[in-house]
Amino acid sequence: MKKKKSSPKRKELTEEQVIELFAKRLKELRKEAGHSGQLGFAYDKSLNPRRYQSWEAGADIKLSNINRLCNALGVSIKEFFGEGFE
Repeated sequence: MKKKKSSPKRKELTEEQVIELFAKRLKELRKEAGHSGQLGFAYDKSLNPRRYQSWEAGADIKLSNINRLCNALGVSIKEFFGEGFE
C-alpha cells in the first residue's frame, strides 16, 4: 500500500488578511487591464461604482460578485486567487 505524500502545511490566514489580499489583487488586476481609476472601470464594466470602490477598500464580497469581477477583468477565478493567496 502506498503512503500519501504529506503536503506542506498551508499558512492559515485571518479574514482580515484575506480581505486585504483580495482588495490588493483586485486593484492590481484593474490596473493591469488598463484602467487607472476605479470609477471608470466600474462604469465601463457595468458594475455599481460605490460597491466596486468598497471592494477595493476591503469590504466583504459575495462569491457571485467575485465571478462578475473575474469576468470583467478577463481572468478566471483560479487566476485571480493564484497570486498572493498561496
